[in-house]
Amino acid sequence: MPYLFTYSLSYILCFLGEKSKNKIASYLFLILSVFCVSFLAGMRDYTIGVDTVSYTKFFFETVNSFSSFRAFYQHYIFSYEPGFIIWGYLIHLISDEYNCFLFMTACVIYGFVMCSLRYYKNFCSISMAWLFFITFSCTEALNITRQYMAMSIAVWAFHYLTEKKYLKYFLWTLIAMSFHVSAVISFIVMIIYLIIKRNNKFVTRFGVISAFLLLILGFEIIVSIFSRIGFIANKLSFYINGAHYSFQINPFIIRVPFIMILLLSRKSFREKNHIFSYGHDILKHHKLTMGEKNYFQINKLNADFMVVLLFVEMIICQMRGINVGFYRMTGFFYVFKFVSYSRVIYTKKGIDKIVIYLFAYMYIITVFVYWTVILNSGHIYPYTSEILNIK
Repeated sequence: MPYLFTYSLSYILCFLGEKSKNKIASYLFLILSVFCVSFLAGMRDYTIGVDTVSYTKFFFETVNSFSSFRAFYQHYIFSYEPGFIIWGYLIHLISDEYNCFLFMTACVIYGFVMCSLRYYKNFCSISMAWLFFITFSCTEALNITRQYMAMSIAVWAFHYLTEKKYLKYFLWTLIAMSFHVSAVISFIVMIIYLIIKRNNKFVTRFGVISAFLLLILGFEIIVSIFSRIGFIANKLSFYINGAHYSFQINPFIIRVPFIMILLLSRKSFREKNHIFSYGHDILKHHKLTMGEKNYFQINKLNADFMVVLLFVEMIICQMRGINVGFYRMTGFFYVFKFVSYSRVIYTKKGIDKIVIYLFAYMYIITVFVYWTVILNSGHIYPYTSEILNIK
């Protein structure tokens, strides 16, 4: 199957890039890894992906019917975010081929995700995090065009927050929002991070998780309040339509295994001798300048932050019970989630590491087959490509 072959090749290339000690070779392997999945996305037929059929093909192919960028922009400004409109027009200047648009869009999505994972190279195995992402997120990444472009850029922007480069963080997040306004969720992630950073205690972390749980349970009340505001009501009406919450068993079950393993491995997850969000070349420098105590406090802070996000994402996925569209919001937590999954494996040693690797591979295959093939989520299966003569 094209998916399994391409994802396996991309994973191997990412693994080689991760392990390579030569910086140029490492970058080359990682770029090729991104190219593999981007090529697969770019060469697909327009029927692969619900959103691809519903708007992206029409959006890109109508650009020729406008006499200027201004006319094109004014026509779509009330339908799509400005960044996405500009992106579509710029790709049009390179090529009028729709597959070129799909390929370049995929390069943005997968490229920014890879950059984010590489940033956490001292915190996890980026190749395993990458494998989790491309297999678990393929139904969305090959489908949800604007929102996944926004997600990938917003997640990349987050590293500026951890480095206290606040202006860059806000600018990149605004760029992400220009592709899809849902990237505003990145500010929620920011608030969670700053709360835990300010007071990293169990009661604080439990309070954050409890707040999101109450948010879901009281969602209908919150919606009824905001629905009185005109422009917000119009947006909400598309997703709500009188729906009532119902517990979603499938999204819950697929998240339980790694959360359980992580909780059982919580000590090593928090105390592994690698510092989060700093490059390997300055790792020793920070350990010396901050002191041993502060060094491990920062590592525990960010490990705890990742765990909180796992539970928050699990709670948010339950919004699928109100409307399937809300499930898309979990995409903004995926990179953090898969970094956590990968770190669980990364912290194991000896026979435990072999066992957890085997479990991870079986887990990935099982979820991929169930989600993509059996449920045909996102309608990306079977893969077809007229260009590659795959029918």
